[in-house]
Amino acid sequence: ALRTPNQLAGRHLTHCGFTTGASYCSFRCTHCYLPANANEVPIPSLAQMKEQIDANRRFQGPAGGLQITGGDVADAYWRAGRQPELIEIARYAVSIGLVPMLMTHGQTLLEHPEFLEALVVEGGLRQVAVHIDLTQAGRHGFPINRLTSESDLHPVRNVHETRRAHSPKDGLPARTGAQLHRDGAQHRFGG
Repeated sequence: ALRTPNQLAGRHLTHCGFTTGASYCSFRCTHCYLPANANEVPIPSLAQMKEQIDANRRFQGPAGGLQITGGDVADAYWRAGRQPELIEIARYAVSIGLVPMLMTHGQTLLEHPEFLEALVVEGGLRQVAVHIDLTQAGRHGFPINRLTSESDLHPVRNVHETRRAHSPKDGLPARTGAQLHRDGAQHRFGG
């Protein structure tokens, strides 16, 4: 079989790797994979994260995907006051030929859009995956952990019904994109 040095497909069985970064998350989604003590686990150092990124690059080759995950890393780095480190993690991944994707619940980026802008503009981030749990445990306006009656679930049901009404008839979720605009610059996510 023909193989080239810059070949992505066919080099390995995977095209996307991941880092195990901050385990912290401020939400409590119903089917979360994080252990109960996740918020007590220290955020890895920048050097440790770069070691993980380097290992991914060696395995995947050029243009491999890299999920920056663990818990909600945007949330963790923001709350720890270590935003420049997460920007550097994205920048470093791009600089060695990987395509980083930030895994997040999105709340921190909604509340602090300047952080998302810095990740995109300074860090070179081009992919974001937002996990939205049906119960929205932890998201503002969705007090799932303080429910006292059946009627307390109405906001959750309203979100679900709105989503269902706007989904294609085949039942598959619609793929969405978002655009960021500032000072004439445009950055596109999704598709």
